[in-house]
Amino acid sequence: MAGKIVADQLQHSTAGTINTQFVVDGSAKAWAKITQDSTHTLNSNLNFSSIVDGGTGETDLLFTSSMNDAIYVVAIGGYGSNNRRSIAETVSVSQITIQTFQVSSNSTEADATNGVACTIMGDLA
Repeated sequence: MAGKIVADQLQHSTAGTINTQFVVDGSAKAWAKITQDSTHTLNSNLNFSSIVDGGTGETDLLFTSSMNDAIYVVAIGGYGSNNRRSIAETVSVSQITIQTFQVSSNSTEADATNGVACTIMGDLA
């Protein structure tokens, strides 16, 4: 068996103490910063193994470690001057699909040239 640490609390020398259950339940299980311009690129991430260019304004992100179920929170936002709006179109235990639209037309998909960032909160399998 690999190493194991069992603790009910974590204590910092100056910042106080926190219950470890809060850390387990309250931390992001995945996050990513992507660029959809031309070739969709996974710039930096936690718990995503790969990215798939689904076409203009659509990106699939595949989890390294699957989620427990498809009921989790996805927070998405753009950065820079995108003039775009992004949503999680599809969520499953193994991936999410991010779809990006022009702000002026909610039905026209468009790449977020300055990028999109997302955070996943939920339980890992």
